[in-house]
Amino acid sequence: MATKLQKFTRGQAPTLLDAGRANELVDAINGLMQSTGKGGIKIIVEGSGRLVISGEELLEQIQQIGEGLPDGFEEETLDVVEDNNQAGRRVFLTKAV
Repeated sequence: MATKLQKFTRGQAPTLLDAGRANELVDAINGLMQSTGKGGIKIIVEGSGRLVISGEELLEQIQQIGEGLPDGFEEETLDVVEDNNQAGRRVFLTKAV
């Protein structure tokens, strides 16, 4: 399967009526819904299919250490759009692999 789905063009084949193209979307969405977390990251799939990704376990580990970030991690602040379309910020711990 392609790593990026191609957009559809009005009046041109393939369309979502094409089972092969529709199944590409189904496979991609199913892949997202089967995501798993590692290293203290937890992923929950809500009934709507929305993915909730949290690092609560990782945060607990960091708080237990009490001396800053774990080895190899960096803190990054990212601007996000909240559910109510308002601007917000999230702090992520990232680690190069």
